[in-house]
Amino acid sequence: MTLTRTEVRELLDRYQISPKRSLGQNFVVEPNTVRRIAELAGIGAGDQVVEIGP
Repeated sequence: MTLTRTEVRELLDRYQISPKRSLGQNFVVEPNTVRRIAELAGIGAGDQVVEIGP
């Protein structure tokens, strides 16, 4: 599922969530960037990935 910057902002506002950049809480919304990260990490279809902050 890919969300636009606006959709992410709307969800954050709806649930009163305020991410903090200083805590590494960032959202990558550009599909090509996400795809490239997955390719470089060697992630394939069916792989499970857990993202852990800084």
